[in-house]
Amino acid sequence: MGYFYSASRNTFFHSDVPYKDIPLDVVAISNALHEQLMIASLKDGKKITTDPSGLPIAIERLTD
Repeated sequence: MGYFYSASRNTFFHSDVPYKDIPLDVVAISNALHEQLMIASLKDGKKITTDPSGLPIAIERLTD
């Protein structure tokens, strides 16, 4: 059990769910990384984006 991340869709896919239309750019990530990113996003208000290698990262949101 684990997760995949798609940079093109900026979304996660759970490995136990059969998807009909999974993007070709998915990369496997650990449960621990997925949990860290969810905490950063939901609790800390960070934005999930992609680093140069295609992996998800959490960054501070820009404010005006």
